[in-house]
Amino acid sequence: MRKSITFILLCLMSLSVSAQALKGLVVGTDKEPLPFANVVLLKDSTFVSGVVTDDNGIFVFEQPYSSANKIKIAMVGYEDYLAPIAPTGDFGTITLKESSVMLDEVVVKANLPTTRLKGNAMVTSVENSVLSKLGTANDVLSHLPLVSESDGSFTVFGKGTPLIYINGKLVRSSTELQQLSSENIRSVEVVTNPGAQYSSEVQSVIRIKTIPAQAESTVHMLNWAIRSVKFLGVEFD
Repeated sequence: MRKSITFILLCLMSLSVSAQALKGLVVGTDKEPLPFANVVLLKDSTFVSGVVTDDNGIFVFEQPYSSANKIKIAMVGYEDYLAPIAPTGDFGTITLKESSVMLDEVVVKANLPTTRLKGNAMVTSVENSVLSKLGTANDVLSHLPLVSESDGSFTVFGKGTPLIYINGKLVRSSTELQQLSSENIRSVEVVTNPGAQYSSEVQSVIRIKTIPAQAESTVHMLNWAIRSVKFLGVEFD
C-alpha cells in the first residue's frame, strides 16, 4: 500500500513539474545579465527545445516539455552550463563562468561578438571577434544565438530548418559552408519571420554577409574616386 502511495505521489510531482513553465535568470560572474545566451532543453543528449535569454538575461519556456531532463546554457566566451531540470521549474539565478581559453586563444570581452535585434532579424557580428577564429562558416553558425547544430545540419529554435544564404545567394550544399572561412565573414543574420518574399513553407532564414575581397574594395575605391573627380569637373590630358 505504501509503495503504491509513493508511486502515485512521484507521478503527481512529475506531472506538476511538466505542466509548469521553466524559467531562470542568466548572469556573468559580475552579476550582469547575459542577453542572447542559448538555453536548450535536452532529453539526455537529444535536443527538445530552445530559447534565448532576453535583454535582461531572463529565459522562459512557456510550453511544458515533460520529455526533457536536462538544461544546457551556452554563450561564446563562457563555459557551458549543464544541469538537471529543476523540480520546481524555477532555476533562479544561473551564473556562467568566463572561459579563459577558447581555441588556444585568450578570450577578452572586447573580442566577444555583439548581437542585436534589427527588425525581424537577430544580427551577430563576426568580423574581428572570436567567432572569426573558429575555422569555417559551419563553426560560426553552431555558436550563434537561436541556432542548434546536429551532424552538420542546422535548426532555428521553434522554426525548423532554415534557408541559408551567402551574400544573397542560396546555399545548396554544405560544402559551401565548409569552404567559407570564418575570417571572411562580416556578420550573420538569423531571421525568424522571413515575410512575404519567401514561400509560406519557409519559417526561418540565415543570411551570411562576407567581408569584400581586398581587390574588390580597391576597385570600389577607384570608381568612387573617378566619380568624385568627374563631379568636381577635373579633366585629365
